[in-house]
This record gives sequence, structure tokens and C-alpha cells, in this order.
Amino acid sequence: MRKLTQVICSLALIAAAFAANAVVPTPAPPQSEPIALVGAIIHVGDGTVIGDGVITFDEGVITAVGSAADGIDTSGHLVIDVQGSHIYPGLVLPNSTLGLLEIANIRATNDVVEEGDINASVRSAIAYNTDSELIPATRFNGILTAQVTPEGGLISGLSSIFMLDAWNWEDAALRLDDGQHMHWPGFKRNRRNPDTGRFERVDNDDYQAQVELLHALFRDAVSYTGEPLNLNLAAMQGLFDGSGKLFLHADGAREIISGVRFARSYGVQDIVLVGGAEALQVKDLLLTESIPVIYERIHALPGMEWHDVDAPFRMPFLLQEAGLEVGIGGGDTELTPAQSAVLCRHRRGLRFRPRSRSRPGDLEQRAHSRRRRPRRLARNRQGRNAVHFRRRRPRYAHQSGAGRLHPGPRHRPVRHPAGVVREIPREIFEPD
Repeated sequence: MRKLTQVICSLALIAAAFAANAVVPTPAPPQSEPIALVGAIIHVGDGTVIGDGVITFDEGVITAVGSAADGIDTSGHLVIDVQGSHIYPGLVLPNSTLGLLEIANIRATNDVVEEGDINASVRSAIAYNTDSELIPATRFNGILTAQVTPEGGLISGLSSIFMLDAWNWEDAALRLDDGQHMHWPGFKRNRRNPDTGRFERVDNDDYQAQVELLHALFRDAVSYTGEPLNLNLAAMQGLFDGSGKLFLHADGAREIISGVRFARSYGVQDIVLVGGAEALQVKDLLLTESIPVIYERIHALPGMEWHDVDAPFRMPFLLQEAGLEVGIGGGDTELTPAQSAVLCRHRRGLRFRPRSRSRPGDLEQRAHSRRRRPRRLARNRQGRNAVHFRRRRPRYAHQSGAGRLHPGPRHRPVRHPAGVVREIPREIFEPD
């Protein structure tokens, strides 16, 4: 009974500690007087570093940045000595789902995707959750401003820009409805081959229908007069009068060219490319049209087998060297279909068979081998949620009758058109 009481008390203390850590930090009050930070090492953000620097700001806006030798006037300011501290500009995270998506597998916390292909009237602002547990972690890593973007369909809706320190979405808003997001359909799509189990690139049979749908929408939006009321058409008027941006989501070179030409044909003035996996191939078009790029997936695997392993990571630098204005986005972090399949099989304790390069005459044999059922799996004695193990014959005589359990072999890489997906290898434990 005494041990049970100790266990209950320990669990109560742990729960209290987790509850204390889960409290969202209180937003800072409005600035009441001008403030000057002196003695800092200031990193301007363009590579310039100022030693013994001075920063002054009032009402949350920076009013002066320079060194102590510049003679910046600090009279009437609350002077704070931060000698030797490094000060960096706050980062801006474009194309993120921050505040809209908490846990992807729990539908009640997922407010980022709407049904249907055309959702121009959807506003991310009114769905933004300032109590999200992800916001404090994002701020801790230096991101102080985020563009919160809806997803789904061909026209996803209107994004808004928020500062990550406020009580509600009205207080957090820096710019509401800053732009419309259009996902240009791809010429190709991924499809799993039922015979080989591999993902392969096939023609998108719905491409023409999707493009015609966008043409019909933009034709109606250009000629829209306000009567009768149409929320989708009314939400798109900013694209034609220059008050709003069109964020074009496209990765392939052909898709980028088609999307830019489409938007220009309807008089869209301000275009921003989002994604841009092959933007370097169409850099001349982007330079001519003065289109900036929000590049994503910098930590992704190469798109093709002949690409360098660090090609996605170097791409923003190469685009900047080409003369383009480049930013790094925070969206498009969901798993690809192949990655989802790998993860699901790993959680079930199954393993993929190694896929070697094709040789003449062995395709039929390999296809037949993949259709074989996996070996029977047994669970270890730690409960229902324990890792699956495969039974094996005893290796030593003294193990006979025990039916020792050991983890399956290491998983090998699975190749698919989007790159190479590797499962997390499990440690190989030898029997005692």
C-alpha cells in the first residue's frame, strides 16, 4: 500500500510538471516608453555585424540602428545595457500552417484544409489560434512573424500575416488577407503500381479539366461587378487592382511557366512563386517578370537520382546568386505517399523487401516475390503497444524451448520518383 501511494504521488507530481510547462506564455504588454539597447553586437541580417551597437525602438517599431560612435540620440529612452549580447532580427516564416494545425492525426485540431477545389473566400485569419502550443516553440527559435496559409484545392483562400505574441487573432494581425493562394495542377501525378508496389509518375488525366475550371473562375472574377453577391469572386478582386498578391504554388518548370502565363493573361500584377523546386531552370522568366520565390523543402531528399544529395539545401543560394529575390517557406512538410506507406509498415512491424535495379528476365520473378505474404509476427511480452518481433530458431543449445525473440533485419532504402525514403533502422540485439 505504501509503494502504491508513492507511485500515485509521483505520477501526480509529473502531471503537475507537464501542466505547468504546457501553459502558453503571457503576451507582453504594449510598449509604454522608448527603449534603447546599448553595447550589443548587432547582426543586421545582410551580413553586416556592428560591434558596440545601439538599437532604439518606440511603440514596437525600430527607430535607429547603429554603433555607439554614430551618436544616436538616446535621451528620453529607457537605456538598457546588454553588453556583449548578440541581437538578431526576428525571422519571418511564410506559407505556414501555424495556429491552424496542432496535431495532424486529430481532426478537431486540424483547421487548415477546406473541402472543394475553389475556396477563394476562405480566410485563415479567423481560424488562427493564438493558444497553439507550437507558437512558443516557434518564437524560441527566432521566428517572430508568420504568414498563416490555408491549404487544399486549386484555390486555397486568403492568407494573413501575424506576429506571434498576442491574446487573440485581432491583436496578432499585422496584415489581413495579404494574398490569394493558387495551386497550379501538375502535368504528372504519383500512382502506386498494383503489380510492383512502386510509385510511378503517370499523366494527370484531370489536368485539362482543372485548368478549365481555373479559367472559368478567373473570367468570372475579372468581369464581376458585385451583383449578385459571390463571396469567391469578391475575394479575388484584389488580384486585379494590385491590392493583393497571387501566391502561385508550383514546383516543376512546366507548371511554373504555365502558371505565370495564366496569371499574366488575366492581368494579375503581383505574383509570388511558392515551392519552386525547379525555379532555377526558369530563372530568366522569373527575372523578366520580377517574380520572387519562396523556396521550400530545403531538408528534402533530391528529386532525381542524378541530383546532388545537398541540391535542395543549396537551391536558395543558387537562386539568389542568379539575381532572384528568395525566401524560405515553412509549408509543404507533410509526408509523401511513399513516406506514409513506409511509416505505416514500420509501425506495424513489417519490412520492405530490397529493390535492386532491374535485370532482363527477372521482373516477373521479383513481382511474384513481392506478392508473398509477410512472415508471421509475434509480440513480445511488454504489452499490446510494444514493438513487433519475429520468432527465430534458437541459435544455441541452451536456448532450446524458449523461442527467443529478436528484431527483424535492418530496413533498406525504398526508391520512388520523389527520391529515396529510408526507414529508421532498429538496433540488432543479439540473444544472451
